[in-house]
Amino acid sequence: MQRLAVENTEDTSLTGQPSWGTLSTMRARWLYLLAATTGLLRSPAIGAEAATDAPTNSPPVLIAELPLQIRGQPYIRAKVAGTNELLLMLDTGFGRTMLTPGIPEKLELEQRGSYKVDGIAGEEEARLFAGPKFEFGTATFQPRRIGSTPSEARMKRRDGILGSEFFQKFIVEIDAPGKKLRLHDPVRFEPPTNTVAISLHFRGSTPMVDASLIVSATNTIPAQFLIDTGCTSDLCIEKDFVTKYELVPAENGSKSTRVGAGGSVDTVTRVFTALKLGDQEYKKPEANLFLEGEAAEAGLAGHIGYGIWHNRRIFFDYRHKKLWIVPSK
Repeated sequence: MQRLAVENTEDTSLTGQPSWGTLSTMRARWLYLLAATTGLLRSPAIGAEAATDAPTNSPPVLIAELPLQIRGQPYIRAKVAGTNELLLMLDTGFGRTMLTPGIPEKLELEQRGSYKVDGIAGEEEARLFAGPKFEFGTATFQPRRIGSTPSEARMKRRDGILGSEFFQKFIVEIDAPGKKLRLHDPVRFEPPTNTVAISLHFRGSTPMVDASLIVSATNTIPAQFLIDTGCTSDLCIEKDFVTKYELVPAENGSKSTRVGAGGSVDTVTRVFTALKLGDQEYKKPEANLFLEGEAAEAGLAGHIGYGIWHNRRIFFDYRHKKLWIVPSK
């Protein structure tokens, strides 16, 4: 927000106020008092164009604290329309908040068209509805639109997904050891002193990190990964990356199936030596190597699933483009 400021070329004290000894006329004193009483005066240390996105020294504000369920991915419960309680998955890999087919109709949400969703197994069409108000204890969240896809009907254990819009509104703390989900004020948030910061980039609305995939003691590959908390795996490696670096193990590895938007795909499993994010090293991550479908967009190595952090306390800070991690003891 742009701030109004009075130009001040006089000497200032440590408080940012002009020294009265340097003002030569009563008119200057009157202008200063007028500016101070009308709220126009600003400290030179702040400035008219001061950034509002940097962490402040104000006490952090905890907006809500909720029970967290870990079922391979993180889940929380929310109320909609005052009474309907829904179980929702926290999914950084999804751009939009979603509800399982049948729930928008039950809530009598107005349909607002449709759009295409790109998933790991291809495209599918999603219906759009007017967004309801979600209540998370003392916090509320109301997206303009929510989506609903046919593939969500297969997910019997959940009622929907909280996507990137949710992470953009709050600092989202996922405390797996404490089994708590905390929502913090993004303007006044300050990370705990024992956290490690990982810089985030964004591909559209999905967070992305620079990493090093340690294949062996003599083979380390620099890579960029999306972060997808909706995935239960440690890693999912994109097929082009698998081919380029010949990552399929000679013994072919065990086979598995990954399910997501658009359907399912078969993968090959491999355990790598380590994944390194900044100075944090995660030993023996298990990866699903995609031989078909898409684990990520072209040019990326794949995505990091919630499995990597299943026993960690982490903070998603989209406002300051940081992932804050409390190291394991």
